[in-house]
Amino acid sequence: MRASSGIVFLIFSMLPFMSSFAQSICTDGRYVPGGFTLSSMDICHDEAVSITNTGGVESPKYYYNYRGESYEEVTASGTATLDFSTVTQPGLYQVIQVGKKDGKETVYCLPEKIKVRHSTTPVFSYNFCTSPTRIDIIIPDHPLNTYSGYQIELNGTVHNVTTTNFLYSFPVQNVPNSIKITGQGGSKRCAAEPLTTLVPPYTFTGRDYEYYPEIKELKVLEDKSISIDFRGQYEQTYNLFRYEGGQPNVGLAPVRAGLTPSNIVTDTPPDPNRVYCYFIQPATAAGCGLFSLRSADICSVPLTSPVPPAPATNYLQWLSHTPSGSQRSAALQKISNGVAEASIQVNTITSYQDNHDDCSKKICYRLNVTYTGVISGTNYSGTSLSNQLCFDHRLELTDYPPNAFVSTENRQNLVRFDPGKSSIYNLDRWELFRHDGTAYSLFETLPAGPSAPVITDPGPVTQSEKYKVRYVDECNNISAFSPELASIYLSEDGNNVLQWNTGNPFTDTDIAQYEVIYYEGDNMNNILGTLPVSAASQSHSVNSASFTNMGSFRVKAIGTDGTESFSNLLTFTVKGSLFLPTAFSPNDDQINDIFAVKGSLGGIRNFRMEIFSSSGQKIADITDPAQGWDGRMPNGDKALFGNYLYNLKAEMTNGQEISKNGSFVLLY
Repeated sequence: MRASSGIVFLIFSMLPFMSSFAQSICTDGRYVPGGFTLSSMDICHDEAVSITNTGGVESPKYYYNYRGESYEEVTASGTATLDFSTVTQPGLYQVIQVGKKDGKETVYCLPEKIKVRHSTTPVFSYNFCTSPTRIDIIIPDHPLNTYSGYQIELNGTVHNVTTTNFLYSFPVQNVPNSIKITGQGGSKRCAAEPLTTLVPPYTFTGRDYEYYPEIKELKVLEDKSISIDFRGQYEQTYNLFRYEGGQPNVGLAPVRAGLTPSNIVTDTPPDPNRVYCYFIQPATAAGCGLFSLRSADICSVPLTSPVPPAPATNYLQWLSHTPSGSQRSAALQKISNGVAEASIQVNTITSYQDNHDDCSKKICYRLNVTYTGVISGTNYSGTSLSNQLCFDHRLELTDYPPNAFVSTENRQNLVRFDPGKSSIYNLDRWELFRHDGTAYSLFETLPAGPSAPVITDPGPVTQSEKYKVRYVDECNNISAFSPELASIYLSEDGNNVLQWNTGNPFTDTDIAQYEVIYYEGDNMNNILGTLPVSAASQSHSVNSASFTNMGSFRVKAIGTDGTESFSNLLTFTVKGSLFLPTAFSPNDDQINDIFAVKGSLGGIRNFRMEIFSSSGQKIADITDPAQGWDGRMPNGDKALFGNYLYNLKAEMTNGQEISKNGSFVLLY
């Protein structure tokens, strides 16, 4: 310690603020802007302040006295309301809002600081010196010092002053002294009693001179630069000194000069991965005796991870140095998904392995080292914060399970897809979402496995169903949804016309064409044939010639990559269709020699067809559908070339009655 001819003590109101230092989340482009207003920006500490959320932020949290904390720290400390009742000194406070909007993290900082007053006590500072023993008080120009005058009560004696930023010196003894300063007049007054400050007498063993010049907080920032928050006397300027941990701390040139208290200072050390220690002292000699006004030394704590994290384990490592004469305690702060957990004491170690059971959380760590001791007869306490180190296994996955398609099999819908993925972590499960008519909701999950997944919707299948699929990895990262899958649902209009829905049953291919499959009866093992249908069509008229009664049908969609998707099996009684040609030529060439009915002949129970000449003469009466008119008159002569008429009546085995009449041409 350096000795001089007197004793000095200073005190001032420490001002919360947010000055222009590195890496404020208020200007970080990674966050979506929020928004809010306060009912008042100039309050007494016991007044209520209402908040209006103007940014559409979901479940916002508010935090005052923001001084560069991370988003995670603000979230962990913030509350839904603001309560300034614990403020004991007048000050300016930066209020910040954090939250989420549309799933994205939001940040908004009020452009102005809120003024918070405790009673009518103004912002002030003082020195306590001997040789001769005195107290020097200064009331600075300050946004909170808006009073017309000030009453200084020192040890019961009242002094009225009107000038700010002026040094008022009063003789005292080296005994306990009390100071109470009251603002007079002014537009904003608070009802609480003015604060009384007790100044203890000096001893070498150390007193709690709360505002002796000191570094209150040293923080390693994200870019490994150093943020330093220090306090001191208002009218005094200070120099900042730096040395590498373990090296001499004397004979140093300042790294920053002319600094004023209550403004955060930043410094970029030569090697961000080493420990550097800092102290401040007045730029000019104080000449106040045994108090040197040199702060204690506070050292940086760079935090690193020596190896890449595993999904369930985070590895931490740090360097530290304890200056001579200081005591050191260290705790590891842990924040999981915005919730602060109990601090972990790490006083005697320099590494830590955190085994956690949920890699879906963003977990952030910061080492909090407290240095305590005595300097110039003054107890000190300073905090050194490491850089925040976060382990975030959360991923924004943009892919989805590939090559998915839906097909109806055995009266249930099966959704198949490939197990491919882009997550760097192992898959945990696949999820099937089904549209309920309003929105998609989770319908079924399937544990991840090496084989191609198939998720079943057991039905019953009564309509086309719409699905989407996605995957979830072991860290609960969720993939994007697949495009919509629409199962093919087949129905019939009552007149042998098949109909099916639009929509693609494939995610990664288009429909090249459809095929309609005919089955005999309800036997899917007996395929009668298939007929192609354009991809642009969703209907097909059944050719009933192949059916005597029941028929079954399926539609197959064929993707451009060859993938096949099937509809439900539709079985119904096929209405008989009997067809007659519009012309025939009985010239014995074995081609179209008979004018005969075609179609569902096996489904006919009773049949009669009459043939007439164009003049109305009946020339044939046929009751066997397997026969027809051979083009001869009743006398056996060949009928003449020309137009003829027919009248057909038939009763089908399914009860259907068919009646047709029309004309046709006889050709030779």
